[in-house]
Amino acid sequence: MLFAAGVALAAGPVAHNILREVSAAQAKAMWQHWKEKHSENSARNPAAPGEPVLWLRVPPCKISTLVLQESNAEALHRFPAVRQLESGGSVVFAHRDIHFRALAGIRAGDTITAETADGKRATYTVRLTRILLPEQISVALNDPECRDALHLLTCYPFHYMGAAPKRFLVTATKS
Repeated sequence: MLFAAGVALAAGPVAHNILREVSAAQAKAMWQHWKEKHSENSARNPAAPGEPVLWLRVPPCKISTLVLQESNAEALHRFPAVRQLESGGSVVFAHRDIHFRALAGIRAGDTITAETADGKRATYTVRLTRILLPEQISVALNDPECRDALHLLTCYPFHYMGAAPKRFLVTATKS
């Protein structure tokens, strides 16, 4: 019985690793196709829910992933999603156990890049990381001192069984 319990506990991370690898291959193909079709008018026509928006790279954490326009929970299991904020910034959010676990290693001063379909790249410098309660997120994202910021958001703690009680927020500003 203990063996069965151990196998069940190990199955979750193994399944997430397989999903991450399959998603990475699909993401590269989707992004290349999207860039070819939309490179000239991506800035003029905002992405519809579930469509590709950008390619996010966080080199210190070895994160390189497609980001979709916010849509539904099923899409979030496959790729991170982005939401534009009223402040002019944006927040990219993803599951900690599929895409953003590596954010545990991010530090102030690290660089993040975001590339759009038309090839434009924006470089951001991490200003701060915070561990917050879910009800604190809205205030943190709308901080007037972080206008035009790029925020990365995931659940916290990174290694937690079940629904994590807190959130990990990275705030980066254009370099």
